[in-house]
Amino acid sequence: MNLLTSTHYFSMMSKRMDIFDEIASFLPKEERIAFLENVIEASGSIYKASKITGISRPQIYRYLSKVSRRNYPSDEVTARILRAAFQLRPMWTRQRLKALIKVLSDTVNKI
Repeated sequence: MNLLTSTHYFSMMSKRMDIFDEIASFLPKEERIAFLENVIEASGSIYKASKITGISRPQIYRYLSKVSRRNYPSDEVTARILRAAFQLRPMWTRQRLKALIKVLSDTVNKI
């Protein structure tokens, strides 16, 4: 990879990371959990999902908790989950995000 190509690559990767940060700020709480569950399924275990996302296993268990004091990932953590989901299952991630956009668009059109 020459210097121009590598600079272009890192520029594209930087933009992609910014996109995940931006998308994360709009995701509803339950969708954040759905993306995390997908990362766990795709990686094969909570341990591996923890390593990929940089989220501790105890925190992942708190996110997945079925009790009333459930925690939800912050925007920063959600961006890491989205990056991992895109890395593991890019097509699923795109399709899920497109479905969310369609639901939002349909809702806005009712106004």
